[in-house]
Order: sequence, then C-alpha cells, then structure tokens
Amino acid sequence: MPNLPQRKQRPWLTGSGFDKGRRNANSTFYQSSPWRKLRAMFIRENPTCVLCGRVGAVVDHIVRVNDDPTKALEWANLQTMCHPCHNAKSGREAHNKPTDK
Repeated sequence: MPNLPQRKQRPWLTGSGFDKGRRNANSTFYQSSPWRKLRAMFIRENPTCVLCGRVGAVVDHIVRVNDDPTKALEWANLQTMCHPCHNAKSGREAHNKPTDK
C-alpha cells in the first residue's frame, strides 16, 4: 500500500469550525458591518498600494487595532496595500512586538 503524504499542520486551526482557535482575536471586528462598509469605500477611493503602486486588496490600519481600538474605524488611520507589502509590514510588526506580556 502506498504511503500517503502527511497533512500539513495548521496551528491556527486548533479546534473544529472556521473561527475556533484562530490566532486573530479581532475576527469579530473584521467581520462587522461597519468595518466591511468602510473597507469597501476606502478601497474604491484608494485602489493602489501606498508602498509599491500595485493594485491593493488589503486595507491596513496604520496604528494597529490592538494598540488603539478607538482608531479602528478612522479614515486617516487606513492605507491600501497589496498582499506582499502588507505581509511584510505585518511580519515586521510581529517581530517588533514587546514580549513583556
């Protein structure tokens, strides 16, 4: 009998169901109607990445939602980014995060 490849580990899915066990504690915010409407309007008016100029698909918070929740729905706190630029920014933020918690 042939050996089947092992399944990839997905640590962000620790339980059953889509949302259970996700690392992103802000998933309720990102699924909310106010955020979805604001995101759609923002991307319509700002379709390109602020860093490289490619067509962007991610609306990024300049000041993270966890750092200041009061700025989560502020237009001035948003920027459009393409996926590669957003992933690089998020990675830098994750590695510069304080470890005192």
